[in-house]
Amino acid sequence: MNLTHIGTQEIETDRLILRKFTISDTELVFHNWSKDEDVCKYLSWNPHFSINHTKNIISNWLECYQKLNCYNWVISLKKSKELIGTILITDIWESTRCVEIAYCIGKKYWNKGYATEALKAVSHFMFIDVNVNRIQAKHDIENIASGCVLNKAEMVHEGILRKNIIINGQLRDCCIYSLLKQDLFKAPANIYYDNMKNIKGNNIELVCKRMLHAVPEKDYVTNYLYDIRILNGRDSIGKLNFKVGFNHKVYYSGHIGYQIYQAFRGKSYSAEACKLIKKIAKQLGFNKLLITNNPNNIASRKICDKIGAVLIRVAKLPPNHQLYKVGERYTCIYQWQL
Repeated sequence: MNLTHIGTQEIETDRLILRKFTISDTELVFHNWSKDEDVCKYLSWNPHFSINHTKNIISNWLECYQKLNCYNWVISLKKSKELIGTILITDIWESTRCVEIAYCIGKKYWNKGYATEALKAVSHFMFIDVNVNRIQAKHDIENIASGCVLNKAEMVHEGILRKNIIINGQLRDCCIYSLLKQDLFKAPANIYYDNMKNIKGNNIELVCKRMLHAVPEKDYVTNYLYDIRILNGRDSIGKLNFKVGFNHKVYYSGHIGYQIYQAFRGKSYSAEACKLIKKIAKQLGFNKLLITNNPNNIASRKICDKIGAVLIRVAKLPPNHQLYKVGERYTCIYQWQL
């Protein structure tokens, strides 16, 4: 399998927009981070000495965008449009489908989780859209804050590379971290659980109506189909499906899908149903689940917020996906840490 290069694409997260640089960004880039000595303290490049310096750098990046293997984003706040930093792929190893990632955030925006949010979104983009197998990142051994970012982005600390980077003209030790595509969502070894037939909560119960077995040649994973009923009731008030496994189809359609019928909405039954599945998922070995929805489905997005799922990115649907074939073009990718 090869990398499927598609170039720098706009990425929307919960609070951020990641997009291509433009020459009109020059002044804000210069004032918000590129001239700041504190920002550059542990970086491989020195603070920019003038706006023209920054302008020349951005001009070079604009030329780079002509290549499909160029991945370089400016990070902006979704609400205010403020430019707060950058995240980019610095190296690509085609034969091993490995890339190295780096990022930089303006000092005013430190300690707000923006770097982690951007890193998670770009990781998903590179794994799913570009078919990368390994993402790695390095930081100066004294840059503790960067290590915290990588840990929060679920990257694994592999060790220390001695005298591997140059900071302010000096060879320095650095820590190296990595994340593999298989780490993104591990399918549990066991896809069956004794108590998956009927799952009871405080107000509702899930009654398993059918289990669809996996069909690997069609990329179908094992799927449990449930009726949602009022506790000890007979009538269905909605339905839920739980996919036990992971592949590209599941990435865009989610592990959990749910629907509450019109007459029963507004009572948080969807949230309770998801929490019941959470218990089963943990017992099966999942540590996180995906829930996806249409960007315009505000009710479903509120359910994700209510149960603590986090929007990783708004993803463009591939043309071969079933959701694309019924007219949808984008889907929100929520990650629910269990």
